[in-house]
Amino acid sequence: MSLPKPYFRIYRPFKSNSNSNDKMEYIIDADYCSERLDLVRYYSILENELLDIFKYIEPDNLSTYSIKNYQLLTNICIEVENNLSSIINANQYTSNNDLTMTDYRKLDRHMRLSEYEIKMNVYKYSIDFKPFYYNSKSFSEKKPDWYTAYNSVKHERTKNIHQATLKNVIHSLGGLYVILYAQFAAYSSNGSDCLITWKNLYMGQFNKQNFIPIFEIIKEPLWQEDEKYDFDWDLLKLLSTSDRFQKLNI
Repeated sequence: MSLPKPYFRIYRPFKSNSNSNDKMEYIIDADYCSERLDLVRYYSILENELLDIFKYIEPDNLSTYSIKNYQLLTNICIEVENNLSSIINANQYTSNNDLTMTDYRKLDRHMRLSEYEIKMNVYKYSIDFKPFYYNSKSFSEKKPDWYTAYNSVKHERTKNIHQATLKNVIHSLGGLYVILYAQFAAYSSNGSDCLITWKNLYMGQFNKQNFIPIFEIIKEPLWQEDEKYDFDWDLLKLLSTSDRFQKLNI
């Protein structure tokens, strides 16, 4: 009898009969994603840069733009591309040309990024938004507005610097956070103690109180029971990578 296999680099909930320890072992398995610690570390650096901006601009001044915003927006969107291209390449997706957002948007069917709603909590401010859903259009139908702004300022900074707004910076970083969460669930957690937390995770210890994230997932995809993972990780982890992980048909 063939065993159900988890997808490469995409997390989904487990069925109720799955062992609670399976989640950690599955996500921290090096063959699942060897760069996991690097990805969350770089996210933490970007998050700290946004917090630095908040020392000078209040978070509710969403239309404010600046060179610093432009630089951070660019770095965030490059990291978004890095994550999405890594996922798509891990699943052996082939394209005749360089990967673009048109390719990445195909992942929405598997990751359901458009369904995530998050909240940013900074000081007295609370901002709710869906990074991959804009003007009644899902990620599979339309590029996020913050990504369109990034392309505009990247190609014509002087002309389009006004698009490097604080809102686009916040929404792009929220988008990156959602991408990490869709890969690693609770083990994508950020905050000032991020590196300590991830080190503890690697050692098999997880204390949710070790960090205070600026983003909070308030709505995530509703997976049907037949879409959830159902496997015996104690057995699967003994198999070779080629047998242990299923490739997505993107």
